[in-house]
Amino acid sequence: MNIPKILRSGLLLQIPLIVSLMGMGSCTTSMDQKRNSESSTKADKLGQRKIEGGKVDAEVLKARPDMSAQATHQESYRNVSDQKPEYDVFQSAQSAQSAGDERKAEALYAQYVKLAPEGQYVDRVSMRLAVQAYERHDYAGSKAHYRRVADLSPPSRLRAQAQFGVAQSEFAMGQSEDALKSLSAISFKELPPNLKGQVFAFWSLAAAQAGKWLESTLASIKAYWEAKGMNEQQTQAAFIREQIDRRLVETELQFVLKEYPQRFPSNEVRLRLATLYLARGEKDEAEIHLTTILSSSVAGSEIWEKAKSLQGRAGQMTQVASYRIGALLPLSGNREKYGRAVIDGLNMALGGQLANGQKIELVLADVGPNKGTLKAAFERLVFEDRVMAVIGPINGANSDFVAQWSVEYGVPNIALSSKPDLPEKGNFVFRSAVTPAKQAHALVRFSRERLKADEFAVLFPEDSFGETYAKAYVDSVRMQGGILSAAESYPPKTTDFKVPIQNMIGKGHPYMRSEEFKMMVEKKETELGRDLTPKEKRELETPPIVDFDVLFIPDTYRPLGQIVPALLYADVKTPVLIGPATWKNPNLLRRAGQYLDGSLFVDSWSSERQSSVTKDFVEQFQVRNGSMPNSLNALGYDVGLALNMAYKKSSMPPSSRDELRSRLEYLGEVPGAMGLHIWDASRDTLSELQLYKTQRGAFVYQGSIRLN
Repeated sequence: MNIPKILRSGLLLQIPLIVSLMGMGSCTTSMDQKRNSESSTKADKLGQRKIEGGKVDAEVLKARPDMSAQATHQESYRNVSDQKPEYDVFQSAQSAQSAGDERKAEALYAQYVKLAPEGQYVDRVSMRLAVQAYERHDYAGSKAHYRRVADLSPPSRLRAQAQFGVAQSEFAMGQSEDALKSLSAISFKELPPNLKGQVFAFWSLAAAQAGKWLESTLASIKAYWEAKGMNEQQTQAAFIREQIDRRLVETELQFVLKEYPQRFPSNEVRLRLATLYLARGEKDEAEIHLTTILSSSVAGSEIWEKAKSLQGRAGQMTQVASYRIGALLPLSGNREKYGRAVIDGLNMALGGQLANGQKIELVLADVGPNKGTLKAAFERLVFEDRVMAVIGPINGANSDFVAQWSVEYGVPNIALSSKPDLPEKGNFVFRSAVTPAKQAHALVRFSRERLKADEFAVLFPEDSFGETYAKAYVDSVRMQGGILSAAESYPPKTTDFKVPIQNMIGKGHPYMRSEEFKMMVEKKETELGRDLTPKEKRELETPPIVDFDVLFIPDTYRPLGQIVPALLYADVKTPVLIGPATWKNPNLLRRAGQYLDGSLFVDSWSSERQSSVTKDFVEQFQVRNGSMPNSLNALGYDVGLALNMAYKKSSMPPSSRDELRSRLEYLGEVPGAMGLHIWDASRDTLSELQLYKTQRGAFVYQGSIRLN
């Protein structure tokens, strides 16, 4: 593994951020001090750290390190003296800065650098200019100033900080790989001790941005051990645990354990390795790590409890059952019908024998009413039934928990929920479901390609449902080169939509169109040959601005029943109305069907889809059940087809859960009853949606929309 030597465990150093400027005495202004105090803010999880204005959260980057702290080292390190003209310019810049004239000071400092490119104060002046350029988001400029200091000969005592500034500037320009090279070039012996931990934290961020998870984790471990405060250490620890649980593969985990065999995060790594070994049925290897954790950690601590629980489960385990698949679904209560619908589809797909005469066995478990029953059911499937994979759940919150446990236990999970970011939980989590992002993408793609739409609008409720769909829609419009012309929202349970619609079409704030209204009055008076009366002026209205080709309304049938007539009353007649799968409700036709002719929406399923797989599925389902299948029947069937294909990739069954995960990830295209599924590294399989048009009081199937 190509890991920079400085990140190996043998060198416990530390690092920071936008770099100490210089020892200029009066160069640190009250404004600088204020910015220093403002930079000590919160820290997100390092995997989610934000970069705003080129700066990372304060635990990673400090915008203004103390300039004066380096003065004595600086003077002794370089032995250069300025001539009087250069010195006078520097003094003038100092005076302007002391007087609070930052603009003049910056101009004079730039003049000084030009006059004395290797002068007595050029390193400190360049560091100041670099920070100012960075704060203006002129990252190329800041890099040039930092590079000047880093390349000075004889070297400056600020060389290491300047090299770090180069890395930050490159990172801010999106050049993560270059930033990592610049970080590797830093001489850590030249860094002040209080800076080293921050540099490692930034290194971790840059490596994560580049997708180098092992390097990111090792840098974060360095930052953890160099942290000066409890909050900073806890932030690093949380990130390290997340990387261990979700990102690092087995060989990388073993590398970390070799580097840190007895101190943090050794036990965290051992717990993850033990989990992976147990998932493969390798109990002896798992027991070695679990015993070490129990003997080296405090009894009753979180990691001790986890190891003890896992050890108890290990005692119940034998080899995984190669042909056994678990289904964790609602099988009681008012949602039972949804779980049974998925099972009907699964049984249809998994009912036959494989080529070797074996048959995939489906083991059922009920999610129950709460998280406790959910986890008990999941662990029964994994440890007692020894299933190879778990299908489900359907509910978003439940899916979140099961995805997390699947990653912890190394068990493939095929989630059936539309909850965002499930596949990002880890590489054991797959999703087969229609999501807001997929629906928005399909609608915008059809609008761009088939309707030739350029300008788009959205009218949405101010709740999590509406905002999720609106964000997905706006992102899709921008990604596909469209223009968002209007966006308006309304409170949930609104019954009068006049105000949001008027705001959307430019009639909500008449004063903003006063010049246009004045011109309308003048034109009308010219036509009539007289002045308009006050009443006539009140009756005169500016026309609606309807410059969008399509209007997306992510809501259900009740609000739509009022919104659509209100749009027509406001003279919004030309845009095509489009919506998500929630529109596919007969109540919508009853409430507003006469106003919706020509509107479009997408859904995950149509029994009319022109595909041999769909037709065969519909016919078989009707024979077996005496009724037409629904979307959950089709979803279960398609997941079952994919599992059949995964098992048929070899005459032998998968030897482990990890092998089944790998087979699914490389399965490729699987034509299903719902549509095309693509099983690949994205682990988000549904790749086709179905389009409907509202026409003459009915939903009329139009065809499929490919998502990629």
